[in-house]
Amino acid sequence: MLEEEISLFNEAKDIFDRSPKSSAALLRSVLESVLRRVFKEHSNSTLGAILMDKKVETKLENQILSICKACKIIGNEGAHSSLMIYKEDNIEDVRILFNLVDLVIEKLIITPLKEEQLHEQANKIIEKSKNKI
Repeated sequence: MLEEEISLFNEAKDIFDRSPKSSAALLRSVLESVLRRVFKEHSNSTLGAILMDKKVETKLENQILSICKACKIIGNEGAHSSLMIYKEDNIEDVRILFNLVDLVIEKLIITPLKEEQLHEQANKIIEKSKNKI
């Protein structure tokens, strides 16, 4: 994740007990930032616009797409809720949101990076073995 995304994620953790609504809104911002980076053609798009794009839908696995949509719903409730106090089930949704955002980051950022690094290492091993022949 970018430094700004890490900072927002950590801020969401820090303020969760005092303001789950604010925490949810920050996590939604983290997700939007990550998706803007993954889908560069949406670098200025809103989270809703990104998730409605048919090209994005086909590139994301169904599970990740549904997780992103759930994150958007929870985050929007936090950002746009006129309720002064969150209900207990809303607070539990925000707790879950941390795990959902983590999973999206793992699938879209961390795993592809690990795969790329392992692919490079595998290619080096193959090249080394060719040189021995």
